Amino acid sequence: MKPGTFAFLLFVAAYVGFEVWAVSKNSYRLERDFIYGQHVGAEHAVSVCGMDKSENAKRFERNVAYARERALDALLETVTEAEAGAALVEVESEARVKVDAVISEKGCNDIEVWKLSRRFDLLARQNPPIAD
Repeated sequence: MKPGTFAFLLFVAAYVGFEVWAVSKNSYRLERDFIYGQHVGAEHAVSVCGMDKSENAKRFERNVAYARERALDALLETVTEAEAGAALVEVESEARVKVDAVISEKGCNDIEVWKLSRRFDLLARQNPPIAD
């Protein structure tokens, strides 16, 4: 085998290995309960810090309900309804605890709270599909 071919195969193997590693490290971001937790955390930060988001509140509430429904549907595929409800309550409380920790440590004027506020705006602008 020529050295160039060997180097190319080594490069391809390293690239594929890196891609597999990156997908495995970030796949949790596609899970529906994680997405629902992001919604709850953003909503909690906006409400605790008293940010005026009244123009987006109704749209955000619709999107939170949709995210909750999708997370519940995903959980119901593997567990009972009671366990799924308990898991969503746990996701909500974890998200609120994380936000409360950031706010108590850094205050409402910190960049992390601003990011949560920005996430609120972005999530409010999403358009969930209309049910049939």
